[in-house]
Order: sequence, then C-alpha cells, then structure tokens
Amino acid sequence: MREASGSRTVTDTDSYAFFINQSEPKRGVRRYFFKNMIRNLSGKCVLSFGLMLSAHVSASAFQAEGYEWEIFNESEVRCDGFIWGKAQKIANIPASVTNTYTQKTYTNTYVYGIHGGATVEEIIVPETVRQFGDGAFRKNSNLKRITLPSFTDMSSLPDYMFEECVSLTELTTPKAHYKFYKEDGTTYYSLGIGEKFCYGCTSLTKVVIPTECFYISFAAFQKCPNLRHFYVYSIEPPYIESDVFFSEEEMAVRSRADESAMTLYVPAESIELYKNSSWSKYFSEIKEAPEYSGITDIASDMDASGPLHVFDLYGRQVGQDIDGLAPGIYIIRQGNNSKKIVVR
Repeated sequence: MREASGSRTVTDTDSYAFFINQSEPKRGVRRYFFKNMIRNLSGKCVLSFGLMLSAHVSASAFQAEGYEWEIFNESEVRCDGFIWGKAQKIANIPASVTNTYTQKTYTNTYVYGIHGGATVEEIIVPETVRQFGDGAFRKNSNLKRITLPSFTDMSSLPDYMFEECVSLTELTTPKAHYKFYKEDGTTYYSLGIGEKFCYGCTSLTKVVIPTECFYISFAAFQKCPNLRHFYVYSIEPPYIESDVFFSEEEMAVRSRADESAMTLYVPAESIELYKNSSWSKYFSEIKEAPEYSGITDIASDMDASGPLHVFDLYGRQVGQDIDGLAPGIYIIRQGNNSKKIVVR
C-alpha cells in the first residue's frame, strides 16, 4: 500500500487501481466491484442486443429476384426497391416472392419505393399491391411508363409519388377502395391525391383519375408545362388547393383560364358543377369524359327478358334494383340495353 495525498489511498488489486475513502473502505470496495460488474454486464447486454437485432433483421428482411423485401406478417411482404447497384431497365415487380433461406412464399402488398435513377424506364406494379410509400417512384428521371394496380386501399395516394419523373408522359391512378362512412351510416369509396404528387413531371401530357376523388393537395401537378388532358371521374368536384397546377407567382401573371391550354374531362352530369367551382380557373375547356374502360367492360350477354342488373363503376354487380342504392354512379343493364345513372 502506498500513501497518497489528502485522505485517500491508492491500492493495487488484480492490476486495477482505484480510490477508496479511508473512512469507508468496505463501501469503496463494494462500489468498485459493483461498477465493474455493471461494466461487464453492460458489455454482454450490448453484445446480446446486437445479436438479437442481427437475428431480427435477418429474419424480417431478405433479397430475392433483384429486390429488397421486408416481411409484414405470415403471408405478406413489402418491396423496398432494387438490390443496391442492381437497378433494372424494366422493373416488373413480382406479385409474390419466396425467401430462399426459409423457402416460404409471401404475397407482395406494398411498394415502399423503386428508385433507379436514370436506369429504369418502365415499372409494372402487380395487382396484389394496395399501398405505397411516400415518394415511391420519385426522381426516376428516365421513367417513361408505369402500370399501377386497379385499386388502392389507401385513403390518399402518397406525397411526392412521381415527383420529378421528367420522362413520364401519361399516368392513370388506381381506383379508390378505401371506404368512408357518412353520418347516416352509408358508405362510399373515394381517394385523395398527395402533396407534390407529380411535381416537376415536365413531359407529362395526360392524367386520369378514374374514381371518386375528394381532395388534391398542394402543388400536386405544378411544373408540368406540357399537361394538356386531365380526366377526373368524380361526380362532386374534388377540393383543390389554390396552387395545385400553378404557383402563386404563375397565377399572378395569368389573366384567364384560356391561357392554360389544358382541357378537363369530367362526368357529363357534373360539367356545370366543375364550371362553377375553383377548377374552372385552371382549364380552358371542360368537357364530358368518355366512359372509363372499367365501366364499358360489363358483360352484355344477358337475356333481354331477364331482370335488371345494376353495376358499380368497378364493373361489380351490386343488385337487381335501383332502390336503396347509396349515392354514386351506376350502370344499369337489361339485355343489350344499358345506361348510366346517378343516385344522389
């Protein structure tokens, strides 16, 4: 033992040097061993946590068919994009994928993002996908074509979904499959469009929203100088923010909608509603939209003497009588005769 200055002594024990208050030697020794026990346990805990985290990552994420995948549950996965450095010219995203480590097959229901820079030219999203991440396809500068699923379970398509896809020329969104409830208990399907949805898509000429739409957010279609044809199959004009198509600065130098050279296509029975809404200041013309293909694909081989058949906009039969139908657009058909009706 060596004398130290003040009231403390320095003791060598198993190559460790530590200070012990002379008046409380036992407490000092206990404190030393307690601190070292915690240090050792902490190291083991960190190591154990690291092993647990590693095991979790390897169990919930894997690579297959050129893509990164994240497991959602026992049957579903999310596509997180290309394997690093392996972007594809044509991204035909699989509807299902097998984890080669476990030999378990999952259904792809979510695309978080496909970002291929200048490599990817076409993206095909399978019908199994119902959800997308923010900016799912943004800044794919050479993307010319994209095929989206027919329906989405999202209440609103995400922000920045196609931001600065400068080579994209046409876009058709999925139809709404998110159910809203009214105060009277009735339900309806509708869809929103997120912020800067197609911002900076400088080659975009045509957009089709083939469904009821309740809202289009900030700058969704700003900086799209070649946009000429905009189709909205919504009976009620969606609420649009003041700068959806043009910034405040651009609107300040515009004297009237005639300067836009854009034509809006809407259901025939809604033309006056759109003309008397905020939509009119953006479009030089508002015309009747042709029936969307999903409507005209209804089978026409029914017996003319048979009962009335009622279909919704998705081509699904919803009944044989118009009484009790929820508000919306329907196709009624009997034999080879059919017509579109609006229930308010």
